[in-house]
Amino acid sequence: MCNCQSYNQPEKTGSVPEVVLSQAKYFPDTGKPTVSVDACISDIIERLWAAGIRTRHSCCGHNGRFGPPSVGLDTAYAAPRAAEILREDGRPWRIMVDAY
Repeated sequence: MCNCQSYNQPEKTGSVPEVVLSQAKYFPDTGKPTVSVDACISDIIERLWAAGIRTRHSCCGHNGRFGPPSVGLDTAYAAPRAAEILREDGRPWRIMVDAY
């Protein structure tokens, strides 16, 4: 069971703080070199980045309090590969494409 503390809503979630990942390690052109990610999904988010899949946001869902784990992608073209990687996590993921 997840005990992650939400970066956005710490008062409503667990006690394990977020993990700060280096997005610049995978995407040197990023305008945001580090990103806070829920601890229990930090490994899988980093796997997406290692596969070249850019993310806009993510949430572990905090035991269903905010729905299933979710991730927002930059492009729909990345969704099939992201789904393959996320299946390895074993939880049902919601994949969204953020068009800006």
